[in-house]
Amino acid sequence: MSSIVFYISHRFHESLADLKPADVYHNRGAKILKMREEIMKKAFRKRRLQHQTAADKTRTGTDPEPPLQNSFNSPENYDDWHKRSASPGSQEMGASE
Repeated sequence: MSSIVFYISHRFHESLADLKPADVYHNRGAKILKMREEIMKKAFRKRRLQHQTAADKTRTGTDPEPPLQNSFNSPENYDDWHKRSASPGSQEMGASE
């Protein structure tokens, strides 16, 4: 096979939406892109269903635990802690008593 035939008939081109030049020339591009879109939609639906099924199997049937109310990572508690640690008379972290 010559390199020109390969280039035109068998090689996908990124600048042509990953189509072959021959497909674009013979007006098959729109049909191919539509088929690809349908295949991708079907694959996404299938993957979403697989993910949902796997998630359902791991659930215990109970509600998840609520977040900790006095979590240090929450912004309001951080501000309280920061104010307490910056107040006069408070010990620095790691200081011995």
